[in-house]
Amino acid sequence: MFWFSISILILILLTLFTLIYLTPSYLYQLLTACARSLAGFKRKEISIMGERIVYLDNKPNKQDNNKPTLVMLHGFTANKDNWPMMSLFLRGKYRIIALDLLGHGESDAPLEADYSIEAQVQRIHQFITAIELPAFHLLGNSMGAQIAATYAALFPDNLISVALLDSAGIDTPTKSDMIKALNAGRPHPLIDCSDPIEYFDYIFGQSNHLPLPLKREHLARQAHKHQLHHKIFNDFHSNDLLPYLDKIKIPVLIIWGEKDRILDKSSINIMCPLLNQHKVCIFSGVGHLPMIEVPKKSAIEFKQFISEFKL
Repeated sequence: MFWFSISILILILLTLFTLIYLTPSYLYQLLTACARSLAGFKRKEISIMGERIVYLDNKPNKQDNNKPTLVMLHGFTANKDNWPMMSLFLRGKYRIIALDLLGHGESDAPLEADYSIEAQVQRIHQFITAIELPAFHLLGNSMGAQIAATYAALFPDNLISVALLDSAGIDTPTKSDMIKALNAGRPHPLIDCSDPIEYFDYIFGQSNHLPLPLKREHLARQAHKHQLHHKIFNDFHSNDLLPYLDKIKIPVLIIWGEKDRILDKSSINIMCPLLNQHKVCIFSGVGHLPMIEVPKKSAIEFKQFISEFKL
């Protein structure tokens, strides 16, 4: 029995070694599929103004169709699979929809499209209308947070609350490492970086737990969109969120990673005086993607926010 157990352990270790170091692409796909499945997501797609939009939906059964709805918007160069880990801790209480914004993930990616924030907001509104959503909560990260906040200002009907995770769109007093690099004329760390260790050190507070082959695989999956990513960044980066903030009349949750090197947390000091109702949470030691780095804490903060504001 002892030698049998040792043999099984060795087999498991060899399998893990093979997956991580010899077939990282397969392991990447497997982990993505597992995260979606555990969160109860099914992949769906819809055509909006002739463009294909792919999204994840954990729509409940008909007899349980009165759950509150959450719509989740990822950030620049990211995709819908940024959200399943946080969704694991929200499953059962909410219907959750996470979509690939145009130009990202599996959605269509036309180079000639308009990727300004207001253009992206209009697409989200068309998406919401097309799938006939009832009243919903809107969550966004980075560029997705800027889109969510702008949406809340322009389309308040049927929107209950908005949660902004490390939002873009604010010219902050303290410049982030990314902004300093761009101002100095250095390559864009989210687009032009070819070093997987440097890339993940930029976006996570702690990235050492990720195997290097998976980091390489992630960068490899983005390489073919290099030109498109520059186009998207140029379209939305100069858009200012400030004129929209005082138009938001619903409660706003602001979550920020204290170690965010992409967008500095000093944005909070600019945003809060312009908001009518808000709650702020800063996660110590966390980077630009709280919903991935601390998914449980992010979900708990959201649920507490909903409870405190009685939404």
